[in-house]
Amino acid sequence: LVLVLILTVVFSCKKKPVKTDNIFKYRDYISYTTSGVVSVKEPITINLAGDVEGWEAEQTLDANLIKTQPHIQGTLKALNKHSLLFIPDEPLEPATAYGVTVQLGDIYKTIPTEFKNYTFEFKTITPSFDITTNNVQSYSKEWQYVLGQLRASDVISLEDAKKLVSAKQNKKDLSLVWLDVPEPSKYFEFKIDSISRQVEESKI
Repeated sequence: LVLVLILTVVFSCKKKPVKTDNIFKYRDYISYTTSGVVSVKEPITINLAGDVEGWEAEQTLDANLIKTQPHIQGTLKALNKHSLLFIPDEPLEPATAYGVTVQLGDIYKTIPTEFKNYTFEFKTITPSFDITTNNVQSYSKEWQYVLGQLRASDVISLEDAKKLVSAKQNKKDLSLVWLDVPEPSKYFEFKIDSISRQVEESKI
């Protein structure tokens, strides 16, 4: 009985897939939306097929003109008379599918009932990274260093990049020196510093 109850809760809590609309069917109202797999930092873009009277470039619009699932807090702007840009307040969740519904009925006052809402979907990038290192270089006979690079699948902060890398020699932590880069970024460079050149071969 307990197992049945647990399974019931698990399946009832699963997110239902978003039912999306065919953009070709809505071609008289929608020409482009964000789609595919995108960065967690990318704003949501919506291009309408026709101009909207009263919209001006950089005008802040009512965020309720779009609905998101899961919910995203942010600011909705008009780039021009037919383009919308929704800028989330925080980076989106990685590896997540988002559904967006455009309230066309609130944008175009005279529109057939069946076209009042348009729903589309996109996904955010799944986090991953790889690290490469160059050859060992020497300061002196006693001390050496290694340059390395970290490449992430999506933009991350330097603080988060630092959490992904550590180095040891004979169970002793080695110093990592990171090159400052404009953040967030997909590419970081670092130096494994103060490597002791010993008589016997050692592993880093």
